[in-house]
Amino acid sequence: MTEAQWLACADPMPMLEFLRGKASARKLRLFACACCRSAHYPVKPPRAELTLAIDAAERFADDRSALKELWAAGSWTRSTTPRREDPFCDDPYFLALRASGNVGALPTIGQILDDWQKALAHLLTSESVRPLEVANQARAPAGDPAAEHATQANLLRDVLNPFRSVRLEPGWLTLNVVELARTVYEERAFERLPILADALMDAGCADDQLLDHLRSPGPHVRGCWALDLILDKS
Repeated sequence: MTEAQWLACADPMPMLEFLRGKASARKLRLFACACCRSAHYPVKPPRAELTLAIDAAERFADDRSALKELWAAGSWTRSTTPRREDPFCDDPYFLALRASGNVGALPTIGQILDDWQKALAHLLTSESVRPLEVANQARAPAGDPAAEHATQANLLRDVLNPFRSVRLEPGWLTLNVVELARTVYEERAFERLPILADALMDAGCADDQLLDHLRSPGPHVRGCWALDLILDKS
């Protein structure tokens, strides 16, 4: 895959295939979490409970000590998920945890591909769906596979930037820049990324690729490559 193909691709599957061996487990897990937040789910069960399950998976991506919390969410999910031949039934809790790498297992490209092919097959044919919000993101119409795939491709481009490397100068990492970046990440306040770009410019940053990404409309999610660069996450 060339850079032009990567930027134009509207299907996450070939992009993920290209990333074999190039993406960390954390990045894959956070991409799956972003897809969970973005996808259309059946109306039941309550949205708040699903959000808590995805929140737990995100925290586990950054901190393996959160395993107990993720196990708790997984135990609750398994206790309420009907036993069916196809694990991707109409229970979005199960989808959230499974597609995010599930409990202690490290996610792989193959697992992410397999999980989302199965999950989308169900989610996009559901008679009654509603979206979970992703900051700065226009939602795809329910039941439109091409639009859903394009949304996921955009999420993947936010999480990973495999063709260009940005050299972060130590002088750019002022106290203001680092604290602002940490706040944006921890509070999921991605609407403040343009302010972070301005702070970087004030610190001497002139890297157009980095600044343009922070100022772009997104979508931006946990794992955003520009934010991770500033916070030294991989």
